[in-house]
Amino acid sequence: MANAGVPLVPGYHGDNQDDALLRTEADKIGYPVMIKASAGGGGKGMRVVESSDGFQAALEGCRRESKAAFGDDRMLIEKYLVQPRHVEVQVFCDRHGNGVYLFERDCSVQRRHQKVIEEAPAPGMTPELRSAMGDAAVRAAQEIGYVGAGTVEFLLDADGSFYFMEMNTRLQVEHPVTEMITGQDLVEWQLRVAMGEPLPCSQDELTITGHSFEARIYAEDPEQDFLPATGLLNRFALDLVGAGLSADQVRLDSGVESGDAVSMHYDPMLAKLIVHGPDRDAALATLNRALAALDVQGVVTNRAFLMRLATHPGFKNVELDTRFIERNEATLFAPRTYNMDAYASAALIGLHQLAQECESDSPWDRHDGFRLNAPHTIRIALCDPANVQADDSDEAVVIVEGKRSAGESLWTLTIGDETLTASLQPLTGDAVAVTLNGYRRRLQARRDGHVVVMADPSGETRLFWRRIDAIDHGHHEAESTLTAPMNGTVVALLVAPGKAVEKACR
Repeated sequence: MANAGVPLVPGYHGDNQDDALLRTEADKIGYPVMIKASAGGGGKGMRVVESSDGFQAALEGCRRESKAAFGDDRMLIEKYLVQPRHVEVQVFCDRHGNGVYLFERDCSVQRRHQKVIEEAPAPGMTPELRSAMGDAAVRAAQEIGYVGAGTVEFLLDADGSFYFMEMNTRLQVEHPVTEMITGQDLVEWQLRVAMGEPLPCSQDELTITGHSFEARIYAEDPEQDFLPATGLLNRFALDLVGAGLSADQVRLDSGVESGDAVSMHYDPMLAKLIVHGPDRDAALATLNRALAALDVQGVVTNRAFLMRLATHPGFKNVELDTRFIERNEATLFAPRTYNMDAYASAALIGLHQLAQECESDSPWDRHDGFRLNAPHTIRIALCDPANVQADDSDEAVVIVEGKRSAGESLWTLTIGDETLTASLQPLTGDAVAVTLNGYRRRLQARRDGHVVVMADPSGETRLFWRRIDAIDHGHHEAESTLTAPMNGTVVALLVAPGKAVEKACR
């Protein structure tokens, strides 16, 4: 790379892999340093080391992880830039000596060194910087005689300096954003180059149109340190029509469908949601609407977290670097707050479900708050799922009383000192139209046991609910089974089948 004039991060890339030598090289470079698997990718076999004291343990961990993932435990040592952006360039080379770059992608928003949201073009790029990075990427590919699609990845410092990080010799997960802004089919390009044809376009013929984002939909729980999730996908669907979006604005590349099992044996990425707009703001608004229209049930995913990322002020204002999630942890994982509309909508969905469960004309078997010669009345307690053990009198619990006349669809909801009229209209799939005091809005809504899950472009809301004017102990007390959040090993069995277990006992 140095011979091709490609800027390099100071580091050690030699063949001598003696532990003591690697530590000496790290000491020379100066901490913090990054230990990286030379055969790596996807964040595997990587550790940031802050001081010499922690080097050996980090090195051993990287070697184990790299050996398991790639069958190769050779390491690189590089200077760790504290607040860089991760900007990569899509390159293509053919067998006729031609090479082009199809512009760049910003992949700075990451967790555990794995990309979460990518966008193209990289915001804030000047024509001069774009040309310099693109030319360097093509030189890097041609220096090694590369043919086909490749991605040259750089670290971009705040002062505009950039450094070669690695080259991925394949078409990457995030290539659709490049296709969106260039109008080129990169898979077709690969096939043509493989057949010996020259590149379909020259550098001067390639242009950028609009802006594109890709959000990776993972089966994982961001609230539990991104713990991988498994289970059965009861539903996996994207309601473009209901969201007012079209196929030229949104693309969903998915490896799963409704009814599939998500196991522990594969990468947790379920799908890629790609959007395009005339500019960054428009594309970001489309991303929020598309995420809200994505209906995933049965497996915990990062969809709600992606919505928080996409609406975060720092992300909107391009305050990007590879530690964006870490720097904004306090706001991205802040305790949830709910407004009156959220409580009213959740209560309305619960009331509607109870009304649908009436399978008998007998007043003794009805669930819809039937009263003789009086409005149907139901009282519901709502709270954050984290507070399911709270008493009804706790300030974390909100009580909603719903009343309606027999045969009527309009409810009167009382929440504290406020009263409002409300109605719900089921639409296609899990979409519903909720009308509160005459204001109508569309959202995706479903019940997951005793939790109401609602999503619209502003984000996802989850509220635990239970009826308090009837015997209803809730699933947290009535369930007789336990479900682990992911696959694991049972290390102790403290009870025998048939043994009575009292509350709070061990």
